[in-house]
Amino acid sequence: MTKEQLFGKLYSGKKFDDKWMRNIMGALSKQVEKFLIHQRLEKDGVMSKHLLSKEYLERHQTEWYVKQANGMIKLMESKDVKETEDYLLLALLHEELYRQSKVAQKQNGSNSPLQIADLYLDTFYSITKWRYLTELVERKLVLGGETMLEDKLKLLSSLTDNLDIPVINIYKQRIKSVNESTKENYLRLKDMVFLSFDRLALWDRKLLFFYLINHAIRLWIRGGKEILRELFQLYRQGLADGLLLHHGRLSESTYTNIITTSNSLGEFEFAKYVVDNYNNSLAPEFREDGKIWAMGHRLHKQNKTFKAIDILATHSFSSYHIVIYSKTLLIECYFDASLIDNSYFLFFNDFCEAFKKHLKRNSIMSDNRILAWYNLIKYAQKILLLALNNPPVKTEIELIRSSIDGEVYIQGKQWLDEKIEQIIKGLTV
Repeated sequence: MTKEQLFGKLYSGKKFDDKWMRNIMGALSKQVEKFLIHQRLEKDGVMSKHLLSKEYLERHQTEWYVKQANGMIKLMESKDVKETEDYLLLALLHEELYRQSKVAQKQNGSNSPLQIADLYLDTFYSITKWRYLTELVERKLVLGGETMLEDKLKLLSSLTDNLDIPVINIYKQRIKSVNESTKENYLRLKDMVFLSFDRLALWDRKLLFFYLINHAIRLWIRGGKEILRELFQLYRQGLADGLLLHHGRLSESTYTNIITTSNSLGEFEFAKYVVDNYNNSLAPEFREDGKIWAMGHRLHKQNKTFKAIDILATHSFSSYHIVIYSKTLLIECYFDASLIDNSYFLFFNDFCEAFKKHLKRNSIMSDNRILAWYNLIKYAQKILLLALNNPPVKTEIELIRSSIDGEVYIQGKQWLDEKIEQIIKGLTV
């Protein structure tokens, strides 16, 4: 409904007044905002109690404040699993209690509210800082660059070595497993995470679960094909337990990774289940792209290459992430189509050159990520040219394999390796 139509409903017969309508809409927006805040307070009992305690302080009702604050402390300290923010609020409450003269005069020694506040603040800072540093290590692995992480890690370790906080030990192991990305370290991290899983804050559960997934993906990319089934089980569990969704939303990257993993294992029914039940968990502007891409990916993995091309090449993708992955998928499709019908080589080559131009214009991805896709295109072109020789020269293909193994940044290494093996064995799609 337009502003003009709404005005007509409110003031039938009157001439439209844009300024008046803008004032009404502005006032209505403020009322909606107040309603949303009220709804949030209704749902968040701790926040509403804390605001009430502050109101008591502002009105010099110290006894009421102390009673409210102690009730909140008792409630929060009795929780079996504390969220990280709980430690910060406990620190603030104990400090506020300390500042009340009647309370401060009665407290001394190790039971001082200020000392208790200090301990809770250390806990909050330590968990949060290890969480941030773990994510920085993860980002550095993906994007490269210098972030002086070694110095930060040494400093934080010296500050937190005397704290017995299980989640910190898990984050430490995660950082170690990133630097030494082996299956043994993955399994060690997995055991640590699930041993303490029920005692971890929800946000830490989600983050550590994603780190397990990322570790498994890297092992798969490096040739650990046996890890794919493990990765699939993680995705199944993550969806069932709600760990992969953030505020009810599934990211495009997680969605495409689940579909890729499922179809690569031939788990087409599960991939269909994800599309049917979680496509609407994508942001609205990505849903159509996600459904079309998933359909094309399934057809490609079922060796219905030409149908996949028809679907992918005729849809105009708009999501940044799915645009890149649809183009990657089309490279695979045109490659396989060329092995069946070499007249498709022209489509393949033209598409590769267009993809390069797209990457050149890209202002979102890091240079290393762009290089990874450039290398995919470069080696796909080289492999297909050799494959279309009759017969292909095995020694030249092996040289390409050696070059691929030497690349630090390369997208689709598993797929390139599979194509090399396929060509060496003289197979078509």
